[in-house]
Amino acid sequence: MDNHRAHWSEQIQDFLENNGAKPVYLPPCSSYFNPIETIWSWVKAKWRNSLLQLPDLNVSHCQWMSEELESICKSCPKEVIQNILRSSSGLMIKYMNQYDPDSEELKKFEKWWKEQYEEALRRQEQEIIQS
Repeated sequence: MDNHRAHWSEQIQDFLENNGAKPVYLPPCSSYFNPIETIWSWVKAKWRNSLLQLPDLNVSHCQWMSEELESICKSCPKEVIQNILRSSSGLMIKYMNQYDPDSEELKKFEKWWKEQYEEALRRQEQEIIQS
């Protein structure tokens, strides 16, 4: 769980305990566990570089910005996304292993995370095929 203040409430703690769950909280500012944050960092870096260029003055600034952002998002190489997903999942599993490497929860989590990773790759392949 992330460290949102609501997740630390007595009600949440009681609910988890009553349902046999043991909460594991992510460290503060752990955006590297969340693949979309890393992907957005890549997009923002490209975006900052493109803002240094002068836009085509034949179009409105809003239209140029919209088209440029769309172009950046579409240009993200498949390998970048795959590496981000692989890295995030590896870091998450490594972090979870600190708590209880033999726990059933960790095994379930690893299975779920692998399924999510594979599904994300499948969706990405489909989008490439369709475009």
